[in-house]
Amino acid sequence: MAERFVARASRARLAMMLAGASLLAAVSGWSALTRADNLVWQVFCWGVMLLFGYCALLALLALFQNRPQLEIDAEGMVWPCWQLSLPWSAFARGEQQEVKRTKLLSLWLADPAAHQHDKRLRGAIKSNHALGRGDVVICMAQT
Repeated sequence: MAERFVARASRARLAMMLAGASLLAAVSGWSALTRADNLVWQVFCWGVMLLFGYCALLALLALFQNRPQLEIDAEGMVWPCWQLSLPWSAFARGEQQEVKRTKLLSLWLADPAAHQHDKRLRGAIKSNHALGRGDVVICMAQT
């Protein structure tokens, strides 16, 4: 592989996430203000508003930063946002899988215990295994 593949977040999808999260935060705030008679509902709505407000803030930051999410080259894979690098020698095997016509690349680590120091990777591995996938899963939809 002579070239380096760099995957970035889609600006269109980030804009849709920003619009959706902002709309949900606004509707939750409006609902909390109009239903003043029910304290449980108000607490729930304020919590939802804070959650989606935070999601909107994250989408806004990602929209303007547009940092690389994944880099693949002859050496291996690098996740710059996680400061995590895995050389190709760290993988034992790979398999193409498909979920509703979306193709995935599932990769199994040769020694998963060697990468247990990173909490984010450990959580991703557990989630992927629960779904019947490899340790690392890459979806190349719309790239």
